Amino acid sequence: MCGILDMSPYTREPLISCTCTDLKVKQEMENYHVTFSNRTGMASFGQVLIHTCQKKGLEGVNFTVRVPYYPEFNAFIGESPKSLKAILIRLKDLTQLDMDFYELDSEVQEVEGKLDFVRQQNPKFNALIQELEKQYIEMPYPESLDLSPSDAVSLAEEFLKNNRD
Repeated sequence: MCGILDMSPYTREPLISCTCTDLKVKQEMENYHVTFSNRTGMASFGQVLIHTCQKKGLEGVNFTVRVPYYPEFNAFIGESPKSLKAILIRLKDLTQLDMDFYELDSEVQEVEGKLDFVRQQNPKFNALIQELEKQYIEMPYPESLDLSPSDAVSLAEEFLKNNRD
């Protein structure tokens, strides 16, 4: 996993791209609302790991999340809780691990509250964020409901019984 500074609106869900070891992994990753990297140039540590996995016949994926950065205002969110959460939600669903995001959600609210305050005080910053929001193409990822298959079937049956029309 890694992050890349990007002029993206902090008000939107961060975009995530990935590099996969093979087509099978790429097809699975399509379920996680990510884009696929076509980056060329110097390799990141994650790309070196993917290359190593390929050479050893292992499956792997490297996620790269966008982290809001506003060079005109010399501002970036170095440890963006929203970007971190975007990655962790996918990892939670991918690995079926039990994760709680309560503290991370509090951090997201705190950071966004501070940036909202800056927007109120600085019309140029507000205009930049509005323009970025207009141009932004979202790929929201719905957080899973953590239901077992039998619970999902029961909920679907109950829904259908209650909504016969």
